Amino acid sequence: MKPSKYRPTQLSGSVHFRFPAISHPNFGMTKVTGQFRRIQPNFFRLEVDPSIIDNLANRYYKLANKCGFRDHHFKRCSIKTIILTAVQCSLYWMPDVEIDSNEMDFMIRFCIWVWFLDDAIEEDWTNISGKPDITELRAVNEIYVGIFGGVKKFRNEAMTFPGFPEFGPMCVLAEDVVRVGKQILGKETYEKDVTIVTASLQKYFESNHWFTVNPVYGRYNIATFQSWRYHDSGAPLALAAIAMIKQIRIAQDISTHPAFSRMVDIAVKNTHMANDILGVTKDFAYGEGDVDSEIVFRVLLKKESLQGAVDAVCGMINEDLEDLILIKETLIHLISEEENLFRFFDVVDSFIDGQNWLYVDNVRYKCERGFVRLSRDEEDLKIRDDTICRDLNYIINN
Repeated sequence: MKPSKYRPTQLSGSVHFRFPAISHPNFGMTKVTGQFRRIQPNFFRLEVDPSIIDNLANRYYKLANKCGFRDHHFKRCSIKTIILTAVQCSLYWMPDVEIDSNEMDFMIRFCIWVWFLDDAIEEDWTNISGKPDITELRAVNEIYVGIFGGVKKFRNEAMTFPGFPEFGPMCVLAEDVVRVGKQILGKETYEKDVTIVTASLQKYFESNHWFTVNPVYGRYNIATFQSWRYHDSGAPLALAAIAMIKQIRIAQDISTHPAFSRMVDIAVKNTHMANDILGVTKDFAYGEGDVDSEIVFRVLLKKESLQGAVDAVCGMINEDLEDLILIKETLIHLISEEENLFRFFDVVDSFIDGQNWLYVDNVRYKCERGFVRLSRDEEDLKIRDDTICRDLNYIINN
């Protein structure tokens, strides 16, 4: 018997894409097309009014400036572009949370911090030479983890790292995120629940240490690249933060279950694979190719064709989403009624499908996106029927 509290989800519709102008010295100018399936979550947010996003971005841009961030800290994108992306991620990843709520405020601040960190890390990769000493990098990361754990305070006059010009503002913003988190959850609850976030943050840093001392280039196989990319994507960190701020507490006997672990693995992989497919134009245009993109890795380092690499990743997304439905059914029958588990199911589904909306109207991707369309099964069926009617009319009339 199925539990009454959970509404099972299913696959419905697809993400259709066409990128007409992908350029790289290795293959010149080319194009790719394709599609992959979507999940139909119980909670979703349709495209947000651009004026709402702009107002939020302006508000948090002022916060970033107050913390000490300036555009020269980041070379890949402007502060405003990074903040726009963080705002949209938060809105689409948590569609059942009110836009003007404290929980959304926390998530936006947290995502801005993570996006700032991500851009700084990827910029540092371009400057790697020889066998780098990561002593300073580890020290900086340890301070960040300590701040989020609520056990360390930043002292500007006592801690400086010349190799990390963004360090001071990052600490100030991290403390601000913690302040909002404690206001929502209370100090004691925050410091107890944040351990899932700091554990994910530590893994994120360790994936960066791995790449810094031994870059994940062509000598690794695809399975090893995917293992590294799992934590590098930042998706486990985002899921942990969402669960914490929504006060979804998963018991250890559930969180360590192999089926639960595989469900989280699918959610994480889906977000980074969708990112790598729909960001393919910008990834090949950045330097010699963005090294943390699986599509770039497959094409430039494993010598796959571009269309072949895209098709392979789309196929993995489709297979994983089909498995996700079965895995949730398995967990329901094994664990039965468990409200926090069902709430986390909805987080996973909204997280996966919300990622697709990010590419519809985000300035970080939109300028070179080409064509992206999100559909549901009923829309695809209508398009197919219309196409069949046109073909039949052509046959009849000719």
